[in-house]
Amino acid sequence: MEGNASLQNSLEMVVENFAQTPEYARKEVLVIFSSLNNADPGDIFETIRTLKTCKIKVSVISLSASIFILNKIAQET
Repeated sequence: MEGNASLQNSLEMVVENFAQTPEYARKEVLVIFSSLNNADPGDIFETIRTLKTCKIKVSVISLSASIFILNKIAQET
């Protein structure tokens, strides 16, 4: 595969997929990330706020070095 990893695009898809899930349901996603960089098209902090508003919990497994934004997402959600 070629191209840049976009964590934001993936998380936006998660929000869309959980849009019809009832409030009482548990909404969780596991991100397995192996890239050393991240190429997001917009403000990923806005996406994190959306995840929190939608009560979506994000857990992360990083197969490479520790990346600030991955830690931030896991802590915030």
